[in-house]
Amino acid sequence: MKKIILSIIFCSSLWSLINCQNVMLPKQPEKPIVPSSFVHASNEFGINVLEQLNPSPPEDANEEARSQYPEPKNVLISPFGLVSSMAMMYEGANGQTADQFAKVMKFDQMDKSTIPKAVHDGYDSIKSLTGLTYRMANALIGQDGIGFTDAYSKMIQDNFQAQSFESNVDLNDLNKIFADNMIERMIKAKPSDISMMLVDGTYFHGKWMYPFYEDESHIDTFFGRNDVTYNNVTFMRKFGRFGFTYLSDVEADMIEFPFEGDQIAFYGILPRDPNDDLSDIRSSLNVSYIEKMINKLSYKMDSTVELPRLNVDHEEEQLSEILMKMGITDAFGNDAKFGSISTQPAHLTRVMHRSRMIIDEHDGKRPANNDDDDSATGVAPLFYNFNHPFYYLIRHKQTGQIYMMGEVHTF
Repeated sequence: MKKIILSIIFCSSLWSLINCQNVMLPKQPEKPIVPSSFVHASNEFGINVLEQLNPSPPEDANEEARSQYPEPKNVLISPFGLVSSMAMMYEGANGQTADQFAKVMKFDQMDKSTIPKAVHDGYDSIKSLTGLTYRMANALIGQDGIGFTDAYSKMIQDNFQAQSFESNVDLNDLNKIFADNMIERMIKAKPSDISMMLVDGTYFHGKWMYPFYEDESHIDTFFGRNDVTYNNVTFMRKFGRFGFTYLSDVEADMIEFPFEGDQIAFYGILPRDPNDDLSDIRSSLNVSYIEKMINKLSYKMDSTVELPRLNVDHEEEQLSEILMKMGITDAFGNDAKFGSISTQPAHLTRVMHRSRMIIDEHDGKRPANNDDDDSATGVAPLFYNFNHPFYYLIRHKQTGQIYMMGEVHTF
């Protein structure tokens, strides 16, 4: 039987009552945030897409039925990036094509004219922050002679961090808009046999509010499902006052790791069962539930956390199929109506989404006068070890906007 030091160890200790009393704790709202219509639509869409990418069998499925489902995979998406690309297509759609985008994306619950500004403001609100880097770039590539309208090309450039190209464009020119936003070699071959191809890329790397020091990082084992182990995984370690709460209905713990400035935070959701496939978490999450649980975070006790370094570069290839399954069907066929985008009939041939995220110490060097303040000497009543599958999201604390989310199952 594998031996795992897991999740939570409760100890009786007075240390947490006397230690960190003078530490500046993250700001916590008095009640759950009520996200704006755009943020709610963005987050809900991301949650739904992630559930489609790692489908779970029904609870009452027998063993044979369950065996037909693949093992869950590592996934990373950017809900904000995805919705920004969907919104720019919605802005150029007409008739039933626009109606389908509106229904699936919940854009029908807001004034269409406000959406470009919502995307623009959402990007500015994180891009302007110090201590972290979030970048987004979008491109709409059309067949030669598609005839993108000047008004549409200008609108997406002004509001959606996007440009339009015809497929005969030089590949280096096409990739430059992504490379300028930290996303290297986004498109590896010049698109061919397309009507329109939608490309979205995002990047995130942040500096912690409470640094993980490099001299605390160590090599250990990550335990996958069904007794699969991954050795030589680097884990960061930190002793401190992290926000935590127990999600009783999914038997998991949520821990908050704020980034510098305390406006953006990484939230890890760690099952107490190391063999959990995250299906209960995946199916239980919704926008209101996330905000409610985050509002319950407690900062009253010290904890020691171990979090693996992550350098994730994930390209999702199933989005076209997922969007059609969700109800956006006309956009991918001859019934597509994109009269505001092009002077010629056009439809979506492919949707490409790629996200890169780095979670590491971010040059976390221990200050020379801080030798005594380390997790090796701290005695914490709580211990959270992310050494088995977990769910995570990166969220703006004032607006609730989720910029990145995903799952870790393997290394």
